Amino acid sequence: MEGSGEGMIVSRKEIVRALECCVPGLSTRETVDQSNCFCFRGKTVFTYNDEILCQQDFPVEINGAVPAKTLLDLLHKLPEDDVDITTTDTKLRIKGQGKRRSEMNLIPDVVLPIGDVESPASWTEVPPAYSDALGMVADATDDDESSLLAYVHITPSMMEACDMHQAIRYEVATGLSSNVMVRGHSCKAVKGMGIAQTAETDNWVHWKTYTGLRVSVRKDTRDYPDLGDIFAAESMGEAYIPGSVSEILERAAPFMSKQGKGKIGIVDLAPGKIRVRAINQDGWYEEIKELEYDGPVTRFGVSPKHIQGALKYGLPCEITPVSLRIRGDAFVYALSVEEVG
Repeated sequence: MEGSGEGMIVSRKEIVRALECCVPGLSTRETVDQSNCFCFRGKTVFTYNDEILCQQDFPVEINGAVPAKTLLDLLHKLPEDDVDITTTDTKLRIKGQGKRRSEMNLIPDVVLPIGDVESPASWTEVPPAYSDALGMVADATDDDESSLLAYVHITPSMMEACDMHQAIRYEVATGLSSNVMVRGHSCKAVKGMGIAQTAETDNWVHWKTYTGLRVSVRKDTRDYPDLGDIFAAESMGEAYIPGSVSEILERAAPFMSKQGKGKIGIVDLAPGKIRVRAINQDGWYEEIKELEYDGPVTRFGVSPKHIQGALKYGLPCEITPVSLRIRGDAFVYALSVEEVG
């Protein structure tokens, strides 16, 4: 394998952007050989951790593998706008201005098993809402990786997720021909990257961003739990709950007691007003605010951590016996509430 004897001047920020796009495919635990490395073939950089494969065009021709953290940390800390990169068979050299230089070991043999990932034969364009939808539903997945609720459920016409505290369903054309599940953390890895196209192979879902990043994520074809009842619960009324209620709940947090799924604040709704209250062995706290509400007097418990998900959209909440429900143009979001005395 030949290296490049002549250096190449290239934008440091351009290199950093390309490398950072591939960070989701890294693993510090080295789940597979070289999964803690940036691997290069020609003008492509790629990473793979057995769950996610990332591939991005790279401005410099390099062949080999380099420890990812060391390379990225160095490039972040260099002050230069441009750097001079030179490679040999076994070394990667980076030169800044004056006497600022670095040399890293370059592993010439790339053994990262990206051949395990099937390449798509064709790509399907997805609407601009696809990326927003994927980010929103990924935020509602469970942290327990052994649970089916740790996955995003993707069908040809929608995406959905639930973590026992919240559930969301987003109607959007996904470009898939079948129902699949993808781990929530895999979806979060591409949040905000701007997905332009998708593809599906036997074991993988593939995404391509507007910047040319190609991401492949392992899929699961097991049946996802039916969330229909969560979204179909009958509404008892509608309330414009102000975002300041989440701030009230934070102030009430020292007095919250644990019930059901965790510490909760008690919310009383009546026409024209809302009262937030918390009580435990140390004492109690409450605040009352005016608001628009057209339903019956009702009381429920709510998590201060999760209510922000229901209020951040600035939309009216449907009050149901089991949830606060928000409806957008293409999505429905439900925040679970606790029954309290």
